[in-house]
Amino acid sequence: MFQGVQENSWRPQARGNTLISKLLGTSVMSRRASNMNVKTLATYAVLLTVTILVFEGVSAIFWNQYGIHRIPYHFQVNTRSPQFAIDAKNWTSKIGVPDPVLGWSPNREHPWITKDGRRQSLTLPTTRPTSAYGDSFVFGDEVANEETFPHQLSLLVGSSVKNYGVGGYGPDQAIIRLKRHLDAGQRPEIVILGMASENIARVVNVIRRLYIPLEGVSHVKPIFVKEGSRWRLINSVPDWPPTVNAWETLMKTARKHDLWYAQNESRPILGFPYSLTTIQAIKFLGFDVLRWQDLYENERALSTLRYVLRRFVELSEHYEFLPVFVAVPMPEDLLRLRSGKEAYFSKFLKAVDGEFGDALLVVDVLGQSFDLERFHVRPFAGHASAYGNRVIAAAIHERTRLVIDD
Repeated sequence: MFQGVQENSWRPQARGNTLISKLLGTSVMSRRASNMNVKTLATYAVLLTVTILVFEGVSAIFWNQYGIHRIPYHFQVNTRSPQFAIDAKNWTSKIGVPDPVLGWSPNREHPWITKDGRRQSLTLPTTRPTSAYGDSFVFGDEVANEETFPHQLSLLVGSSVKNYGVGGYGPDQAIIRLKRHLDAGQRPEIVILGMASENIARVVNVIRRLYIPLEGVSHVKPIFVKEGSRWRLINSVPDWPPTVNAWETLMKTARKHDLWYAQNESRPILGFPYSLTTIQAIKFLGFDVLRWQDLYENERALSTLRYVLRRFVELSEHYEFLPVFVAVPMPEDLLRLRSGKEAYFSKFLKAVDGEFGDALLVVDVLGQSFDLERFHVRPFAGHASAYGNRVIAAAIHERTRLVIDD
């Protein structure tokens, strides 16, 4: 009896001990689980840190050893850096000199340039005064004086063709320079406006380095802009070297009117952390990049180039010369032709021919039969070769001869 009571009296205590044991066990398990979670989180943190460090290391090696040489034209130019304004005061070109109207013009002290600012060429008789204006493809970069297409054309027509091409010019600068010469009394019978197909990018550009980051800051130019239904020329080209106020005015114009200013802002920034450069580059090259080829589908660029040609035609009507427009294919155009596609500028050239009719003589170089690989100084790279310049000259001669003979 006593023993039974004693046994029964211990039962609540046993149950209490069981409950305490369970609670203690749960607490121990909780602590173990908590410790496991902390270890797991610590492991993840270490793995994440290692992954970031490896990504940063690989990115740094990639950009410094390969990327910096592979896509240098796609890095952002820091327009807010004091060095950007300082670079603008360093004129590095030997063949060009500052020009407050055009941005730059030929250095008449350079051995390749005559005293009236054109490319040196062999002296030929002038039976039909002809001049050529435009960019480096007109000037004849990477070929000798007698290999440029204006000189080759002069041999075909038996009359001197003056070469007023300037490296880096857009067609807008070319017609402004043409007007300067016409106002000064020059009276050519034929004027050729030549441009590489890439030049469409230049008519919507003010500061050249924003378009091509490796170019000099000092190369700046005027720009035609449309405001409402009217076009006007905005010239913020400063006297050289530029004052602080002049530079601020130029930057204000670029922010508002230079198509490449916004593009530059979206470019990747090269530097630490390089992993961020990689992420920015993937976003930029995958979604934001704009190339000159894309501008043949850009209404602003197309309308600006059409307006420049309209001004060219108006000058021809006022000064009574035959206007000739020739677009020279870039290597990218010929690569498309080789793959069975149309050149980037072909659609535009056809539209211009239809729009201006007899008022503008349009020359299609691609209408000639020629070796695509030999057209440029290197296979599908560089400027037009001596061979390519002969092709251009033949295309112009064939087109103008039909009109002149008529």
